[in-house]
Amino acid sequence: MSFTSPPENAHRLMACLAELDREQRTCVVAVGHADEESPARLHLRKGQVVSVQPWGSDEEWVLGEYLARTEVMEPGPLSRAQRRALKKDLPIEEVLLESGEVSEDVLRRFADLEQQERLFSILRHRGTTVEV
Repeated sequence: MSFTSPPENAHRLMACLAELDREQRTCVVAVGHADEESPARLHLRKGQVVSVQPWGSDEEWVLGEYLARTEVMEPGPLSRAQRRALKKDLPIEEVLLESGEVSEDVLRRFADLEQQERLFSILRHRGTTVEV
């Protein structure tokens, strides 16, 4: 995905991420927005974005949507895995791998796609603030 003309704040965030990559930093970058109560958080390991927590607490489970839409998994086993993860307080990805319903490679590819979607969503917003 590319921007024909990215919002001005996207340049600031991209410049910050580029600098953190050059420095191979491991840190959390908080991205604030006037319309959001809590900041989005970008988790970096050695300069690479490894996890993106979007604004707000009502996180959509995009990964599950990808798995269902592409028919890698049926909705029933996905729902059971979600319930088991909540009940045992485990990451849903761990439960999916244990079930054998999805391979680690497929799960990693969809998880990477989910993180990209979240990051692009943050980059699209105007008027954000960045704090490392």
